[in-house]
Amino acid sequence: MGIGRPHQLYLPDIAEDLVPLAEEFPLIYSVIESDQAGGELCSGVLTKLSRKGAEARLEGPVDIFSNLEMYFAGKERESVQGTLYGKVVGSVPGTRADFTICFTSVPPEIEVFLGELLAQAAEAQPKSPVRKTPKRRRSPLRKNGRALPSGPAVS
Repeated sequence: MGIGRPHQLYLPDIAEDLVPLAEEFPLIYSVIESDQAGGELCSGVLTKLSRKGAEARLEGPVDIFSNLEMYFAGKERESVQGTLYGKVVGSVPGTRADFTICFTSVPPEIEVFLGELLAQAAEAQPKSPVRKTPKRRRSPLRKNGRALPSGPAVS
């Protein structure tokens, strides 16, 4: 995204990997029509999550670039305070009901809740073996692009 000619200025793409959740997490959502919240409530589930967005399986078809108002239930199904807002930015290839959502407004209570879900999902991911990188040999010291002599100091 950016400004084209003559300036050619663009924002960097900041991509975050979506982490699959250990188990799908239920949500209630409504599509916001022309700045009017309070549309028909539908259900869905979060399937993947990152700090800035999610992948969700939604009950009904949703247009790309639709704005969503979302509510969650916490552990033991008590409700999580706050309303999460997001924009549908794409559909998952090969599916009809899975969509990618970019969060647009995240209240602190929901941010803490999503952080906990993300931490649980990260713990459930299989650990990849840690590879040690070999140490690199230092190159000879250089001054003005030339290698310094490595022999005894000359006065």
